[in-house]
Amino acid sequence: MAGVLYKLTPSSGGWTETVLYNFPVRKNWRNDPGPVTIDPHGRLYTTLTSFFTNYSNGVVARLNTNGSIELFRFNGTDGRGPSSGVVVDTSRGVLYGTTDSSLFGPGNVFQIDTSDQESVLYTFCQQSDCTDGDVPGGLVEDKLGNLYGTTGNGGNQGEGYGVVFEITP
Repeated sequence: MAGVLYKLTPSSGGWTETVLYNFPVRKNWRNDPGPVTIDPHGRLYTTLTSFFTNYSNGVVARLNTNGSIELFRFNGTDGRGPSSGVVVDTSRGVLYGTTDSSLFGPGNVFQIDTSDQESVLYTFCQQSDCTDGDVPGGLVEDKLGNLYGTTGNGGNQGEGYGVVFEITP
């Protein structure tokens, strides 16, 4: 096993673990799962920075209520290394997340719609000296649908300590 998605249920003796999905072991697979998110339909989402040799740019995994799993695979041009999980926006019916890096810059904010189509909302380090930041972490969403996050690098004056950002979809 290279990773497990599980559920903990309170019981009289503490907690009961139920394994929901075992990610298979593959040669040359680096598995760094992100946080788990649940949508209103009971589907679970997580991110994996790498998934199998052929999908080394990472995936967003959705575990459906019937136990089947579906994967959105990053191709490198749309980002790579999604490690911070996703935000489920129930009013728009989309997922939002970040990647650590891409071929075109050091990370981005992405969206996956109800048709499982991914689009990049913002690519970091577009400004001189990366004052807009690079290597983004996870996102949070406010009641209006604005997304907020931080980056691990970049920022004003070339200091490189990161930025706090807002994305308005």
